Amino acid sequence: MFLYVTEKINNHHKIGISNDIHSRIQQYRTLIPDLNFDIVIQVPSISNLRLYENTIKRGLESFRIKRGFGDSECYEIQLKYIQDYILKSTLLLNFLCLDFHLFLHNNYPKYGQYGNKARGVGYPFHKGVTIFLNEIYFGKKIPLFNLERLSKNRIRFNLIRKLKNYEELQEITNYYADFLKVKNIGLNNYLSKYLENFDKKIIKISNKPRAIIYHLMPILFEALTKKIYQLPVDFNWERTVLLSDTKSKNFPVKCMAFGRRNSTDGRSFNNFTQKRIRFIHHAETNAYKKYSKKSTPGLINKIK
Repeated sequence: MFLYVTEKINNHHKIGISNDIHSRIQQYRTLIPDLNFDIVIQVPSISNLRLYENTIKRGLESFRIKRGFGDSECYEIQLKYIQDYILKSTLLLNFLCLDFHLFLHNNYPKYGQYGNKARGVGYPFHKGVTIFLNEIYFGKKIPLFNLERLSKNRIRFNLIRKLKNYEELQEITNYYADFLKVKNIGLNNYLSKYLENFDKKIIKISNKPRAIIYHLMPILFEALTKKIYQLPVDFNWERTVLLSDTKSKNFPVKCMAFGRRNSTDGRSFNNFTQKRIRFIHHAETNAYKKYSKKSTPGLINKIK
């Protein structure tokens, strides 16, 4: 299941959901051949997807384009604010967006990266698989681990630290350096300091992307917590102090705090009894802005 945001069309973006991202982008390209998605996030279930959809529709209502026959799925709002709202939503759900594969030219396979047919970790001569933290957190995709398959269900997690250049990352992954440059990939794993205990660790686990991501998610969320806060994870959320790290200063810590509370209350991304994400009012939208009239328009064609 996917949540996606198209690139700018005139002065708006279309925000939608789909269970087949491959068919959806092909459908759009019959109308707009060069259309790409600026944001694609895969989530585990339709319930999770509906929760995001309902929350975004309500939270960004003032930016939604009105049609004569009703509301559209197009929003006159700058991309960075859409990204910010999605980031806050994932934190409130205690859910991290990870990329198990990088897809060439937005050619997403039908099954995505969670499906039962999705490719797992190959044997060493395939250079394994690299797990990336989605770009909504630090502006670039962050390489976290390179996974090495030792046997059918035994995988070694090799921690990636700070890299010197894209050629070095190319040696670790299956991707050419030029491709990594245009895919907005960072070279510094900001979480590596907090993941040292998991370096070279061998795990007996089903070699399926869904199983591996679900195993990593709580580990990485703890690391992200330690990155943003000075105190360990068993602290008082209301009395924490931000790190001086400039990359953390503008992080939506309030949403992370209430996301942890949602988790302890049993309302994390595995629980969907609510119609909107709990505590979403802390994802403040007052500072969000539309594109200015002087800004360069996106693709001229409109998605109806």
